[in-house]
Amino acid sequence: SARLAEDSAGVSREFGNGVMAITDRGYDSREGWTNLIPNPLGNGAVVGIVGSGGALPTGWAGSSVAGTGLTTQIVGVSAVNGLPVIRFRVSGTSNGVFYELNVQPLGSSAPAILPNTAYNASIYADVVSGTFPTNGGVELTQRRADQTSAVAVAVAGGATLNATPVLTRFNGNFTSAADAAFGRIRVAMNPANGQAVDVTFDLAAPQITQTAYLMPFGVGTIAPDALFIPASAAGLAVNPSVTGLTMVWRGIDYQSAAPFVHFVDIRADGNNRFTLFRRLSDGGVGSTVGSNGPTSGPGLGTLAQLPRGAEFTMVATWRPDGAVWVKAGSVSPGRITRPMMVGTPSGVGIACNGVNGQDRNNSQTRMAAFG
Repeated sequence: SARLAEDSAGVSREFGNGVMAITDRGYDSREGWTNLIPNPLGNGAVVGIVGSGGALPTGWAGSSVAGTGLTTQIVGVSAVNGLPVIRFRVSGTSNGVFYELNVQPLGSSAPAILPNTAYNASIYADVVSGTFPTNGGVELTQRRADQTSAVAVAVAGGATLNATPVLTRFNGNFTSAADAAFGRIRVAMNPANGQAVDVTFDLAAPQITQTAYLMPFGVGTIAPDALFIPASAAGLAVNPSVTGLTMVWRGIDYQSAAPFVHFVDIRADGNNRFTLFRRLSDGGVGSTVGSNGPTSGPGLGTLAQLPRGAEFTMVATWRPDGAVWVKAGSVSPGRITRPMMVGTPSGVGIACNGVNGQDRNNSQTRMAAFG
């Protein structure tokens, strides 16, 4: 499903439906989430003074702009690390009227939000030149059903923006008000009457999402972006009964929907497999091995020192004599003995169930190796 995945610089890159989310941090197999802002990439922006040749991105709106004494100008449209960025200039002498620039539609066309629900609001921003009024900033404003204001949640204040010359992601987690019905992200300025304003700033990738980015996943029926490689495509020519088989996985795993999340999975058929997994019931990790049927391999128990969301490395070796050794992080290794897999493996699955690709493993896979 379509979603964003962060690179090592903290830039969220967008990946379309069915496209593997691979950045320099690794393969991100977490399912997508819904960005409530309808045009977060700022498509439709036209360079120039808004209302006089220039135009805000499609669906973005100003409010009370005409009476503020301030001019909104689109200075440029560019890309930073592949992220579309809109550069704005707001200048003039204030009439003392509140100025706002909304990154989405107003009124009932604004994103609907649920009351008493956890959300995350975020945006990339920086100040290129000039000074952003200190009594302004970027905020999320909640609205009641009748469009009257409920409560505003600060995302980035003016003083913080002025201290940020490099495009930076600002975000805030909040629980919506009991009477909230809509929410919108806006740039707000409230300069005094007669105050001169001239500030140039960048905005990119605004988003409002239900729950914070790393909250538990697995609710609903969103399909995973899982990877299963047939043996012919992988060039896999291994006969474990002669050579033995070792698998390694390193990364960060998060909450998943499946009771057993699979990191790496090699199969000769539907039940004849060698798998590295984590059990959701007790947080333990281990392996599943099979010989004409699945058999649980060694489990390492609850990994209190490896909480979900922390990076760890897991290694398992299935030796020709049937001994299976498994180790994860700093935990002492576990060992059992099972007959070796019969037949040549048909393929390898990463972050999924090798049979049907439906077991979801929400993770960042930094490395997956076998041989």
